[in-house]
Amino acid sequence: MKLLLTAKGHPNITGNHKNSIEFSLENDITTRADCVLGVSSVVNKDALKLLKEKVKIRLVLEAANQKEELTAYGSPQITATKGFIIRKSNIIDDKTAAIYADKSAADISREFIDKIKNDVKITVKVEVIGKYEKLDFYEGIQYI
Repeated sequence: MKLLLTAKGHPNITGNHKNSIEFSLENDITTRADCVLGVSSVVNKDALKLLKEKVKIRLVLEAANQKEELTAYGSPQITATKGFIIRKSNIIDDKTAAIYADKSAADISREFIDKIKNDVKITVKVEVIGKYEKLDFYEGIQYI
């Protein structure tokens, strides 16, 4: 597994968003940022290259001896130049890092969410678990 990013916990993390997970580049958030699971994120650009291919990936989130796993898909259209969002949908913009994820912030355990409400280090690791030519559930990629 490669280290994809590091981030910090924040007291305003709620983890209630039903469609995405975001690791914010900003240092501060409000409770309205219900998809954010980490602030002050630093992305490993080398590992990010893995997400810019036709791959299925496993992401492992770790903080305070807690671990969460999810799967998602990369795409050649991904840039993630302005942020880092993992989406359940197929929407790609300049913050999208992965699409068709099997979990959103709301699907992350409440125990994990409680841990990252503190000023803890969060790591996200990535592993390629497969490649694809065309996704079976492919609906086309939406660009915004």
